[in-house]
Amino acid sequence: MMSAELPPLYYLDNLRTLVRHVLGLYADILPDDMLGRSEDFLALPDAEAALLTRLLCRKGPLFRTDRLHYPEIGALEDALTGLREKGWIDRPGPPERDALLSLLTLPELRQRFDVPAAARTRSAVIRALSDLDARALLALSGLEVIALNTGDWLDWMRLAFFGNLYQDMTTFVTAQLGVQRYPGYRLRRATRLFNSATEMEAAMTLHRLREAVPDLPSPEALNAAVASLPPDTDHPLLQRRRRKALNTLARRAEQLGDPVLAERLYRESGLPPARERLVRLAFRDGRLEEAEALLEAIAAHPASETELAFRERFLPRLLKKRGQRAEPEWQPEAPETLCLTPHPDGVEAAVCHHLATRGITAFHVENRLFNVLFRAHFHDVLFADVQGALTHPFQMAPHDLRDPEFHARRQPQIEQAWQALSGPDWTAHLQRALSRPECAYLEDWLPEGPEVLALALSRIPAAHLALIFRRMLRDPHSNCSGLPDLILFPPVAGYTLLEVKGPGDRLQDNQWRWLRYFHQHGLPAGHVRVVWHT
Repeated sequence: MMSAELPPLYYLDNLRTLVRHVLGLYADILPDDMLGRSEDFLALPDAEAALLTRLLCRKGPLFRTDRLHYPEIGALEDALTGLREKGWIDRPGPPERDALLSLLTLPELRQRFDVPAAARTRSAVIRALSDLDARALLALSGLEVIALNTGDWLDWMRLAFFGNLYQDMTTFVTAQLGVQRYPGYRLRRATRLFNSATEMEAAMTLHRLREAVPDLPSPEALNAAVASLPPDTDHPLLQRRRRKALNTLARRAEQLGDPVLAERLYRESGLPPARERLVRLAFRDGRLEEAEALLEAIAAHPASETELAFRERFLPRLLKKRGQRAEPEWQPEAPETLCLTPHPDGVEAAVCHHLATRGITAFHVENRLFNVLFRAHFHDVLFADVQGALTHPFQMAPHDLRDPEFHARRQPQIEQAWQALSGPDWTAHLQRALSRPECAYLEDWLPEGPEVLALALSRIPAAHLALIFRRMLRDPHSNCSGLPDLILFPPVAGYTLLEVKGPGDRLQDNQWRWLRYFHQHGLPAGHVRVVWHT
């Protein structure tokens, strides 16, 4: 893994890079105020821009000037003056009392205010100051306080750059330090994520709405939130986020005791787990035929592996309620029990050590081995030049990975990948794929590296890899996890996949589904249970 030393103003360089990238993609559709703010930011002198960046990345909304210590910026007073003159910061109006008090430590509260000695805790001190309003507190504290005047500009920039608001400026830093490496792929303005200001505004509205839903206090507030939803759209990402918002609103409707509204919203969404919740609501209400019809619809057209697994789990419960018996589901063979000495690196390491005494080479790879092989082989599928899929350099997956049209948009690349795996030189193809610069990030996923990869490519038949890859590609979000813990290589030939369960552990649903799949297709896989030797 790489390591790098960051320049003193790395944070400013990163924000400027982000803003320039956003303007390069979206200058023609950004709202006028956001476009103007962005251009003004890029025009700021280094010291002012650096201080503003520091403030934007700190917890606000208020800041004490005596706590601003950034030696790399230089004269902070000059930078503060410049930012005030340009309207980026301001002295706040009457601040909120709680926000102001949060700027002071307990010793500072005691030192700056006349507090009774009996008030020993922070809450007691704050109660003792209850007669003072925020303006009086600010005057008596002697603090110089500033507030940002940027509104939600940075959120707009992050949304336009990342396509989401869960990534932030630390993404740049972890990449620059080599802590996190990313795939290589092509970025083009022509395949940008948003194509109108309306789409950007809808994305922001949906984010704010989903943030607010858990705190909605009443059915009236919930109905107002439903009314504020942006209209449906054919934009794949916005369509999916709108449906996720509908699910979030529906779940809140359940919690607030309005199952009728919840069902309406789930039906409008259709995105998992909407049908699961509809089944549960119908079952709870005694509408068993409706619940069964929904389960059959899931069986006929599952939206995901997880949804199909829910149907398999819930159907026996429904049939029992109707006085019917369900066919017994497949169960793996009873696991072999190993009585082992505890290992400092865990139960998987204990099994590897035990197998080594039998001449069997074993690696603890869990999901990593097959994800590395899958991502290398299908790199040109996952990171195809598709509209709105790849918009910034810090993506582990395309934006449309979970869209129903993901496969249809990449059919030529998918067919090409299957042809390469069915050819006589498939191992050479995979080795070339693994050595591509675009796939260098995968080196960090599999520390065992060349040894386990060489054994895997020499021992696992192409037909077996194809079966594993087909299930992973069918639902990359759900099926790239749950793979067995260990891969075993006997002395001469072959391989076996082995799930390991320690004391008190049990098979998880996704692990059970993989073992069933291996059983159905004749792949060598099983599981063992470990008890500790005492």
